[in-house]
Amino acid sequence: MISILGTAAVHAADIPALVQKAKPAIVEILTFDQQNKLLKTGTGFFISPDGVLLTNYHVISGGSSIMAKMSNGAVFFLKSIVTASEAYDVAKLLFFATDVPYLTLGSSSSAVEGQRILVIGNPEGLEGTVSDGIISAFRAGRTMIQITAPVSPGSSGSPVLDESGNVIGIATQVLKEGQNLNFAISAETIRDAIAKSTVVTPSPPSVPVGTPAPSIAGSSAQDCFNRAFQEVNSGNYESGIIDYSEAIRLKPDNADAYYNRALVFKYRKQYGAAISGFTEAIRLRPGWSSAYFNMGLANFYLGQFDEAISDLDGAIRLKPDYDAYFYRGLAYDSLKQYSKAISDYTEAIRLKPDSPYAYNNRGNLYKDLKQSAKAITDLSEAIRLAPDFGLAYMNRALTYYSLERYDKAINDDTEAIRLMPENAVAYRNRGCSYTFLKQFDKAINDLDEAIRLQPDDAYSFGGRGSIFRALKQYDKAISDFTEAIRLQPDLAAAYEDRAITYDKLGKSFKAAQDRKKAKELRGR
Repeated sequence: MISILGTAAVHAADIPALVQKAKPAIVEILTFDQQNKLLKTGTGFFISPDGVLLTNYHVISGGSSIMAKMSNGAVFFLKSIVTASEAYDVAKLLFFATDVPYLTLGSSSSAVEGQRILVIGNPEGLEGTVSDGIISAFRAGRTMIQITAPVSPGSSGSPVLDESGNVIGIATQVLKEGQNLNFAISAETIRDAIAKSTVVTPSPPSVPVGTPAPSIAGSSAQDCFNRAFQEVNSGNYESGIIDYSEAIRLKPDNADAYYNRALVFKYRKQYGAAISGFTEAIRLRPGWSSAYFNMGLANFYLGQFDEAISDLDGAIRLKPDYDAYFYRGLAYDSLKQYSKAISDYTEAIRLKPDSPYAYNNRGNLYKDLKQSAKAITDLSEAIRLAPDFGLAYMNRALTYYSLERYDKAINDDTEAIRLMPENAVAYRNRGCSYTFLKQFDKAINDLDEAIRLQPDDAYSFGGRGSIFRALKQYDKAISDFTEAIRLQPDLAAAYEDRAITYDKLGKSFKAAQDRKKAKELRGR
């Protein structure tokens, strides 16, 4: 156990030693949403060796899962929220942790204005930043301490230390209208908040946590690494993460442990934590192409396409292989940078000529760019390479549809439905082709099935409404167009189609209203 204790005030020359002792107990708090995307970060600090930690309530509010990360890379998972007070902005948490360094919650009752203080936190994600200052005033009956040490975003929850190394407050906010008007919640208020707050039973974290392996104490970093590797291979991901974290704590320059743990995070869809681990692995081993590649994938899955491209640039620079080009092509595709996407898919095909996926993606882009001949060539090659590739049939069907070759489109959509019988879009697309061939019964059957499979698809309702209108079943048409609008209120075509139907019924006022709305939507 490491406790930061002491009763005698220290001089300026002793402050570096105080900081060195205090820092290991201070962690970065990472709060994730239900999709395991990083929601926000802050600071916290352990106050007991068994994982009890203090931070601000606003650092964890709205989160679905919470992790604490030490400066050496060790990660701890939330076991429970012990108490939490929104009114006081204080939260007391318990993590799966044993024998961790901790700070002592002291008292601010004897503190005076002008007294020197230290704040250690993670402003803007910069771990372990030390700021010094003085107590400039006490506010609200000494429940709040005004300090001159800066409290930037990410520093919320940081301990405010006196010169003896005791915690006299938690940094909580900045009065942005003023300069250096930073505040901390006093230690006495923290205790009062904990005493008055109700015990919280949190919802289960999105990543389940397991009890740390009992043999960690006394283990070497290699023992922990080997145990983690075996646990992950056997599907025990939670214990694997804990043991990889322990390996990192025991050997902070263990690039392999950072990388392997990040792979587990990526597999568990905790992409923010994965990115952090891959970043550290690259710092320790700059030429690691796989780390760049997997970090690129994590950023891609988070929808951070520019960051993904930057990471995949690094992977390609170090190892120009099919996967890196393919996924960079996907990122460019997502950003609508189509020429770059086609270039990357082309290189992926050169490196792996038997890949149906690169042909499909490039063919789909050619389709969207109205280069139909190239699209059909690529999609046909994808189908030749993978005869059961339903998506390639769908994309080729759409290409034929755009060329008004409806019979061929129907054939391809039929094959797509055989391969993917639960795919609503394939039914909808085939229904549209039947509509243009005026085979309305078949079209309605397909659109009925599309709606059954995907009841929130506005386009299927709109397509079926158009058929009902052609069959002069105007009430059914109005009902379908109205449902399409309910599902997608910005669908101008549905308003226009409903306006035409209202005209058929002689309801000119309603028709005029719908045309006005459609015009507004078109003008956006």
